[in-house]
Amino acid sequence: PVMVYIQYRLGTLGFLSTEDSVLPGNLGMKDQTLALRWVQENIQDFGGDPNKVTIFGQSAGGASVHLHLFSPYSEGHLILKV
Repeated sequence: PVMVYIQYRLGTLGFLSTEDSVLPGNLGMKDQTLALRWVQENIQDFGGDPNKVTIFGQSAGGASVHLHLFSPYSEGHLILKV
């Protein structure tokens, strides 16, 4: 097994929104999505299987996992099964 730990923006830097196109918010979720895409594209180089990626989290991280299940940006190849 290969373990990958990601970092993402938190607090106002990650989730502040002005509810317009200037600062739409959820940059923390976008950070996570980009990291998951990177893992999908590169995990084989580290001995991992892109079809067997498991995501999990505690507290806010657990909420993020839940939100990825419903996000259109995480659809398709990014989240394969629950």
